[in-house]
Amino acid sequence: MQGTIENIVNGGTIVQVLVRSEDRLVPINFDHRPFSWLLEAEGGVCGSLIGREIFYDEDKKTVRFLDHDEAGD
Repeated sequence: MQGTIENIVNGGTIVQVLVRSEDRLVPINFDHRPFSWLLEAEGGVCGSLIGREIFYDEDKKTVRFLDHDEAGD
């Protein structure tokens, strides 16, 4: 699934990333520590992830950020 990060909800132990695809809003749950690694790799500012295009493999449970060419920009 490809989509755009709409919101990030920090619940303490679990961080929920809400991703808007063409037809639905998908919650992706992270443990706090792996999410902090992701955040650090992307510059360390949680708000900077809002609006980023991502690809989420629902079978493998993996996330990767898309560059401008892949996102269609």
